[in-house]
This record gives sequence, structure tokens and C-alpha cells, in this order.
Amino acid sequence: RTRRRWRSSGADTTTTASTGPLFFGVESVSLAADDTNEILYIAAQFDIYAWPFNDPNPPVLLVSPVDPSNGNAIRCEAMAFGQGRLFAVEEFNTTGPEGIYEIDLSTGDATPVYLFPDDTIDIGGLSYNSATGTFFGTNDSSTYPSGTGIVEFDILGAVQTETFIASYPT
Repeated sequence: RTRRRWRSSGADTTTTASTGPLFFGVESVSLAADDTNEILYIAAQFDIYAWPFNDPNPPVLLVSPVDPSNGNAIRCEAMAFGQGRLFAVEEFNTTGPEGIYEIDLSTGDATPVYLFPDDTIDIGGLSYNSATGTFFGTNDSSTYPSGTGIVEFDILGAVQTETFIASYPT
């Protein structure tokens, strides 16, 4: 995956004209929005920044997630906000087991919630469905048993499941 420097621009919702860049300098790997508290979380590799909606100031470094059970830093390849909690995907297995982690926004502790049983999965996007309490991920690995596509994760209940939903082109 390539690293991207996030240069977000605002837009006037009436005229659709660009209002210019919102901020510069944070290398973004993934984003997650807490709509209730109006905070955008921005993952820049191993760091998570917080940026309140409509704040004219740059994002602020919040935490650098680490799995306290082994001291491994967590690279947040994808993130989602749900049930008042931030979840991140560690996908590269360079620092810790691949899976979905819950990130404590006060301490930076990253607790594995679901470890991927198949190491060929490559989740590059994650979203939370509040209606069902499940997550949807975008799998970009053609070697995953079902190929590239959308995968649903039901991981917050007593029985965890991973279900291939639909394919998309590689």
C-alpha cells in the first residue's frame, strides 16, 4: 500500500465550490468518524490523531496504539467507530497478530477483538453498521478463499463470524 498525505478540502454545500484545504501535514492511512461527539479520527500509520468537526486548527496527536499483552505497536490500516468505541485493523503482521483491535482513546491500549483466521485476508477499509452491530471490510486479496470483495464481521457478540458478502474486481 502507498502512503498518502491527506489534504482535505472543504466545499460550500450550496454552490459546491471548494473552500480550500482544511489542513496539511498528517499522513492518512484511514479515517473514522464519531458522529455523536463530532470527532474525526485520522490514522497516520502508528499514530491516531483527533480532529473535531469544523475545527480550524490542525488535528492533534491522540494516541499511538500498542497491544499491552505483547508491547507491539498497531498499524491502523482501517478504522471504524461504533458503539462509542474506535476499532482498527492491523493487517501487515509486522508488529502484531492480524485482526481487528479496539483502541482505548485515553491510554492507546489496543485490545484484539477478532484475529483473522485466514492470513490471506487484506482488509483495507472498515465500517460499522449500527443497525446490525456488525462491521464490513473491503478485502483486496485475490488469494482469500472467496477472492476480493466485501466481508462482514460479527465480532462483538458471544459467537464471532466472518462472512463473505459480495465480490468486486481485483
